Amino acid sequence: MQIDNDRIRILQQTRLFADFAKGEIPALLRMLRAKEAGYSKGSFVLREGARRVPSAIVLSGSVHIIKEDFWGNRAILSEIGPGEMFAETYACMPGEPLAVSAAAAETCSCLFLDFTTILATQTVGQAGNARETDAVLLQTAKRRLLINLTQILAGKNLFLTKKMEHLT
Repeated sequence: MQIDNDRIRILQQTRLFADFAKGEIPALLRMLRAKEAGYSKGSFVLREGARRVPSAIVLSGSVHIIKEDFWGNRAILSEIGPGEMFAETYACMPGEPLAVSAAAAETCSCLFLDFTTILATQTVGQAGNARETDAVLLQTAKRRLLINLTQILAGKNLFLTKKMEHLT
């Protein structure tokens, strides 16, 4: 996937790609099987009930996370803007059905990321040649991505805990 400098600049400002150099991001995007897609206002980005959904980072525009009731009434739970991520929990739990939908609040572009590549457990031996050195560097990058992802999930968990506290 070819990604321009503006997109890389947006990604560098996200929590997921924090501490990664501009030159490292294209290789990480290949590892995460990144795919960009555009959506017109009102169209669904992800639908409730879907399984094996990727995580997404909004590159431009905005996305509403919505919950629809039996009668079709919509409640907007949150608005996700450029540089923010959504569906990361479901991307880490591929069998879990999506409990909400994501719809374009305006024309938007999203970058979808497949976390199964960094969640798979693999070990790398000692670096003895160039190919093994690349594998060790990849493992280090995966570890840093996992740390960043864990911090994102923990932050959202803490936010939801505080929200529950206020509601009760």
